[in-house]
Amino acid sequence: MRVVRLNDTTARQVIAAPGDTVEWRWSVTPTKPGSYDLVLGLTTYQADSNRALSTLTPPLMVRLQVENSWSHRIASMRDWLIALGSVAAALLALYAFRAPLTELARARREARHERTGGRDGYL
Repeated sequence: MRVVRLNDTTARQVIAAPGDTVEWRWSVTPTKPGSYDLVLGLTTYQADSNRALSTLTPPLMVRLQVENSWSHRIASMRDWLIALGSVAAALLALYAFRAPLTELARARREARHERTGGRDGYL
């Protein structure tokens, strides 16, 4: 799963007075179907220090259910498309070289016939 922060705010933002708010926004893009748990942990710090005052317990949990995604559909079709392309290329090659292949088979048949002297195997 790919998570991208959408706004230019930093991970730490200052709340200086009661009523101040902060905002974070993310874009969440799943890469395959399934059930995902997104966990948001929130810790408040004293001023600009690293002294933690409080941590949200338990963290906020968001359950995300993904039925299907375009990237997963394309990836699952990739092997099938490669096989189909290989078969198409082989058929195209046979069609393109049908005249030389037919001529080669005819020439080998005639050469074998000349080596045996036109005999059918009996003396």
